[in-house]
Amino acid sequence: PECERQVDQLTKGHHPPIFQARAQFEPEYFAQIPQPPPHDQRPFQIMFIGRVNRSKGVFDILEIARRIEESHPGLIRWEICGRGPHFDELKSRCRELGLERTFQLRGWTSLEDLVGVYARCHAAIVPTRSDFIEGLAMTAVEAILAGRPLITNPVVPALEVLRPACVAARTDDVDSHHEAVLKLATDAELYARLCRACPDLRAPFYDRHYGLTAVLKRALAPVLPADADQHDTSPVNRIQEAAATNIAPGQSDHS
Repeated sequence: PECERQVDQLTKGHHPPIFQARAQFEPEYFAQIPQPPPHDQRPFQIMFIGRVNRSKGVFDILEIARRIEESHPGLIRWEICGRGPHFDELKSRCRELGLERTFQLRGWTSLEDLVGVYARCHAAIVPTRSDFIEGLAMTAVEAILAGRPLITNPVVPALEVLRPACVAARTDDVDSHHEAVLKLATDAELYARLCRACPDLRAPFYDRHYGLTAVLKRALAPVLPADADQHDTSPVNRIQEAAATNIAPGQSDHS
């Protein structure tokens, strides 16, 4: 939606039709994941999946963990899935703070093991900072497909699409993310409402009509012959072959 707004503003509304696509996922993968744990099950567990990079907000998560463990010991447990350039630094800092029991750094995590992580966790967090140019954020979508509410901020474009199931914090603001985490962990009514919102947001991510292949076919239809998709050398077929590799069961880059 943000890209469409920018094009509309730059062209003052004078542009060809704009077609929005949605990343596509395999529903069978997410069907394996059980319903979220009850809100009163303690500790309240929050997951992060992604590259362990300062710009992804991982040190902000650690600071939030420190504050909450100080004020509400044992309330929240964190699972950090992924590796990246700041993994060792984050691990060292976690050890310095004595948070190893509540802040688990799992490193790279297979899709099979992620099913277990999702099963244990109540919610997910994507606290990307403004110095990172974030795409849609596949892990944000995956959280909703798994039925887990999301804590994020406006730098993450997925917030606009997934807002009914999200707690929105202010960008680059640790205090705001800390407040959002505590609110979700202590407000059972909010948690239940966000969980209930997840199923209604899933459809476009399972519907190939919204996938890259279908959207590009619609966009190119006015300039292609009617039988273009019957020829192996047509742009439509090349697009289809390329887009087929983008259908993932939860295949976000958390290496």
